[in-house]
Formats: sequence, structure tokens, C-alpha cells
Amino acid sequence: MPAPEPGRPLEPDHVWRAGRRRRQRRLFTLGPAIVAVAGLAAAGVAWLDRPQPNHTIAAGRRIVAEDPTHGFTVEYPPTWHRSTALTPALADPVEILALGTGDLPPGGHSCAQSPVAALEAMTPSDAFVTVQERLSAEAAGLRPGQPWDERAGFPPRPDQFPPSDSKNVSEVVDCLAAPPVFDNWWFAFNDAGRGFHVLVAIGTQASDLTRSETWAILDSLRFERR
Repeated sequence: MPAPEPGRPLEPDHVWRAGRRRRQRRLFTLGPAIVAVAGLAAAGVAWLDRPQPNHTIAAGRRIVAEDPTHGFTVEYPPTWHRSTALTPALADPVEILALGTGDLPPGGHSCAQSPVAALEAMTPSDAFVTVQERLSAEAAGLRPGQPWDERAGFPPRPDQFPPSDSKNVSEVVDCLAAPPVFDNWWFAFNDAGRGFHVLVAIGTQASDLTRSETWAILDSLRFERR
């Protein structure tokens, strides 16, 4: 639109047409950006829909973790922390899951088969769960080809955790530098043709909520058959 002559009033019709041209240019410029943003959003949705290795997703008040490497899924509250490297010296059984409400430092000064450092870091209000899988049936005392069963100390998965007669039976407390501030449960079971050892530690002052969350985590475990 040409500039008006000095002293000449603006014509409303010219102003409207000029504004319309500006709006069209602005829409033409923004159009590709809008399409690009929409494309990114669609790509983001597609990415979320694709299975990711060892990925976690938030599902309301819980986290769902899928671990294709170790063949299981587990659900736990967002206030818990997950690790899979607390006992790096273990080869069979191998640690496949460790969850706790407090810090989870790896290793320890003794007993390489147990997450000593994580247990010593617990406070009386914390809770901790670790699951180890036996990879070799022979190492677990089975004959070649013999299935996991109670004869080898791996009974079927209990209908509800914890199984009876499993409280304060673990020798892990002998590995600690100080008396434990927790009760512990140690047991084994078989599920999906696989054998597992489980250690649970719950602080002596843990809340009822923390206690229920601990057993709910184990209840949520789903294993793939190998």
C-alpha cells in the first residue's frame, strides 16, 4: 500500500485490503511451522508407542518398567529407585532387579553375592527388594534337563508374598558391618520355567504404606518364558 500524501486521510477500504494482505503473508509463513510442529507431535506419539529396550513409562501413580534383556515387567511407585548393578561380581545367579526407597550404592566390603552396600545404606524407614535369577540349572543343583521345582529349592511361585517361614532367615545380616535396622525375607521360587532368588528388607520403622508397596512390587512381576 503506497504511503498516503501528507495531509490526506487514510481510506478505510485501502486499510482493510492492506491488513488482509499482511494476514495472508503471516498465515503463509506460519503454515509450514504449524505443520512441522504437528509432525513432531505425531512422531512423538509414534515414538511412545514403539517398544523401547528396558524402558519405563509413567502410568498414574506407578511406573511400569519393561526389561526385555532379562525378560520381565515390574510396577513400582515413583518414590522408589531402581538399579541393576548392585552385585556386579555375580555371574550365576545374576541380579536382574533391585528396587529401594533409599540410596542404592553398589557392591560392599564383603559377601559379593549380596547387595551389602545398599543394605547398609538403609534407614529404619526404608525398604529394599532384589531379585536374582539362576541361569544354570546345574549350578542350582538340578540334573541336566530337570525342571525347576521344589526338589531343587525352587517351589512354584507363591500365590501371595511373602511365603511363610521366610522371615529373618537370610545370612546377609552376617555380612553387615553393624546390626541391621530391618527385617529380611529370603526365598526362592520358579515361574515361567525359570528359577529366582529374592531378598526383601523392610525397615523396622517403615510405614504401613511402604510395607504394602514392597509386596505389591513382587506381586506385579511378570516373567517371560525363555
